Amino acid sequence: MNSKLHLVGFIALALGPGVNAEGIDHAAHDSHVGSGANEPSIHSKGESHVYAEREFSLDLPGTVAFLTPYFGPVKESEWSPDWKPLFVHPLGGGQIAGAIFQTRSEWGLATWVLDRYEPEHGKVGYLIFIAGIGVTRYDITLTQSNPVSVRVRVWCSRTALNGAGAKYVAQFEQSFASQGPEWQQAIRSILPH
Repeated sequence: MNSKLHLVGFIALALGPGVNAEGIDHAAHDSHVGSGANEPSIHSKGESHVYAEREFSLDLPGTVAFLTPYFGPVKESEWSPDWKPLFVHPLGGGQIAGAIFQTRSEWGLATWVLDRYEPEHGKVGYLIFIAGIGVTRYDITLTQSNPVSVRVRVWCSRTALNGAGAKYVAQFEQSFASQGPEWQQAIRSILPH
């Protein structure tokens, strides 16, 4: 089985029963992005879902190549002591594109895919699936502001997979932006002075 088919099968498994990938109407979805309105379902049962996206930026001392690894699944534990990913692939963990790991949250077991990891270009991306609840996407971009400072842009979207997942999106809308100062302070605290 080639790796793309394997990943598609894994994603379908992670999303859980009732997901009908052929039923996604991308044109209808894209026309409502960020509107907060109920949108056509990706479920075969006709349930509605909710979508939201947010972003924040922060500034850190250093270089893109030095700082980007801190946004990967292994080095994040250096600035976030509660971060404890359980790796599925590669065994033992690793910061490579295609890494798959799981975490526990108030919403249940989350399966993460590190779908983009380019430390030399300051790019990190994640897809996170919580069966029956929702899907989250992170795109993290680091840009050298000047020789000693980096601007970090964290963009995130969240989609509920059913009506019960609406709280999953509402909580995200209310609390996401407050993570920026928390991340900045936590990362700065572990950087060499």
